[in-house]
Amino acid sequence: MKVCYELNGKPYDDTVHIIRCLSEVKREKYIFLELSMVLIQEGDKSEEAIIETFNILRTFFNDKKELSDNELIGLYAELYTICSFHESLEIEKYWQSRDRMKFDFSISEKVKLEVKATVKNIRTHHFRHEQLMTEVYDIFVLSYLLRYDDEGLSLFELLMSCKKIMANDSRKLLRINYVLKNVEESRLKHLRFNRAYTEANRHIYRAADIPKFRENTPRGVANAEYDCVLDNVEFIEDDLFIDIAKSNSVGAQNV
Repeated sequence: MKVCYELNGKPYDDTVHIIRCLSEVKREKYIFLELSMVLIQEGDKSEEAIIETFNILRTFFNDKKELSDNELIGLYAELYTICSFHESLEIEKYWQSRDRMKFDFSISEKVKLEVKATVKNIRTHHFRHEQLMTEVYDIFVLSYLLRYDDEGLSLFELLMSCKKIMANDSRKLLRINYVLKNVEESRLKHLRFNRAYTEANRHIYRAADIPKFRENTPRGVANAEYDCVLDNVEFIEDDLFIDIAKSNSVGAQNV
């Protein structure tokens, strides 16, 4: 639309693209401004890029899905992983760009990391059969035991920390802001886990060592899932996983 505006003290008449936020909710207005800036900066300022930005924002704000407690606990573990391995691996670069992909982190075409969390005393996790078959991938599982604690680290604090880490990545920022938009802040702040307990009970396993059905998925069978108990499975040290991830990362393979 045609507008008159002032820039650096000089008046201008021009035809511009305008993206408007119609929400009256304060946090949605803030998220709108934040995402708009990142999306526009990533684009090439062309009309096609502006239209794509509009479509992304429209889809984002139209999605009003409420997340379950289990989904939030799983997200807590993924964000805790990003904060824990940010300095050593910049692991946020490998975080899935959208929810419900096969693996939570894709270090390379071959090396994958799946994150699991439970609030039970037994280290039992639910897997899709394909997440444990290692003929194609070298799969690792990062397992968390979590304990509720009113003075613990909250999901809201993790979301804020990860926003800073991924401030310039629109796809990852969309995932963070999706939660902040759709879940009440009080609920995010109430979901807290004891940090010392989390650290002491965080282990990395090779999928090859986890009990599972050894057969490939038979023809005509899909979406096979089952629970695995990891209490008696030998885990590996974080440093070994970091070395493997570094040597197999996309950047290392391109050198």
